[in-house]
Amino acid sequence: MASSSTSSGTTTIGAPPAMKLTRENFLYWQTQVLPTLRGARVMGLLEGTDAAPSETLEVEDENKKKISVSNPAYDTWVTKDQQVVSFLVNSLSEDVLPHVFGLHHAVDVWRALHNMYSTQSKSRVSTLRGALTNTKKLDMTAQQYITKMKGFASELAAAGKTVDDDELKDYILNGLDGSFNSLVAAINAVPSTSLNDMCSQLLSYEPHQNSEETAANNTSNNATDQSNNTAENASTSSDPEADSGQKSPLDHVLPDSPAPGSTDRAASGPHQSAGAPSRLETSSAPASASASQSSAATSLRSPSTAEPGRVSLPVFFC
Repeated sequence: MASSSTSSGTTTIGAPPAMKLTRENFLYWQTQVLPTLRGARVMGLLEGTDAAPSETLEVEDENKKKISVSNPAYDTWVTKDQQVVSFLVNSLSEDVLPHVFGLHHAVDVWRALHNMYSTQSKSRVSTLRGALTNTKKLDMTAQQYITKMKGFASELAAAGKTVDDDELKDYILNGLDGSFNSLVAAINAVPSTSLNDMCSQLLSYEPHQNSEETAANNTSNNATDQSNNTAENASTSSDPEADSGQKSPLDHVLPDSPAPGSTDRAASGPHQSAGAPSRLETSSAPASASASQSSAATSLRSPSTAEPGRVSLPVFFC
């Protein structure tokens, strides 16, 4: 609710802020209450420049005798002063309220609060200056980073330590990493670049930078995958049968055969005389020789028809 002034000069101040003053938030609290108090034209009461008028006045009565009467100006001042006191007290937390017990005027309450927080405010100002100097963007988005840096500057302004736009611009640029070097160089090349323009450029540059990083990562991943596939193909081609677990097609057609000459030696065993001719030479008819050869080939290539471990011997007819 905004403050307003009545025709009689009485000032009405709105409700106190929702944020109560605690031991840690004096700068935030002060930032909320000062606009309301300035708008109500009561800063003189806080600073002591609007001093209380005399409570009474001496006037002459109808008999020319001096008498004391209430001063209307004092009544008006007290009304306004107590409204400010009420506004301040109702904006204090339970932890802070005991520090203003027994104080009846706005100037006394205001000074007590400032004295209480003066040392803390100086420490806070030093901390905020350090935060502006040392804060880096790192994994924050550009919007988050800019908002954080402007927040530090706003707190300093609330403490009476204003940070101008050029100074804040330098703080923000110094917090960027090497991936923003081209943007920083472009902004520094034009010293007249405003803080708002710099922030706009930073916000528009970030998506471009992210797309470049994504493309670089994809290229690296593709190169790694390609290298792995090449290594796998080289390993497979070096021993295709071992990798596939399959036998050569000839293994299905020609099973393991006896060692060369083993059949002939078996055929020329004890049943054949030392000077007997071979089975091919003793055949008188070509057809018989051909049949004998076919039978022998079949016997060699199809061992499944014979009993294991036995060799079939040719039969000779006299």
